[in-house]
Amino acid sequence: MAYVGNAPKQNLNTMNSQQFNGDNSETDFTLSQSVANTAEVEVYVGNVRQDPFSAYSISGGTTLAFTAAPPTGTGNIYVVFQGKSVGNVEPGANSIQAGMISAINGGYKNLATVSEAITVPATDNMMMCGPVAFTNTGTVNGTLTVV
Repeated sequence: MAYVGNAPKQNLNTMNSQQFNGDNSETDFTLSQSVANTAEVEVYVGNVRQDPFSAYSISGGTTLAFTAAPPTGTGNIYVVFQGKSVGNVEPGANSIQAGMISAINGGYKNLATVSEAITVPATDNMMMCGPVAFTNTGTVNGTLTVV
């Protein structure tokens, strides 16, 4: 079994984690949460962090598979689930208003060049912050307001 450094055992009640009992023969353990890869968990055996490149793998999202059976012990295997993105947040239609757009680092700068032909349908809105250079045709089917 490959080990990487020593790590103090942390209070498992304050983190998103799971414990297992090693029996010196079992190599596969079922995780309570699905993970995409070894980077989404930290695995410890006997307070020693395991090398995710050689000591274990994740298969099927919920099977923690060790390359060698962890030693016998009560709660001697623990897995810490790392925070991960669980989706995208999209603002609702017409929910962003001018007052919600703020300056970054004390100023806003946009040096855009629009090189393709653009047509804005009357049913759509479009916002450009300048300076904007047009090297092709821009068509607005509806009302155009320039500020």
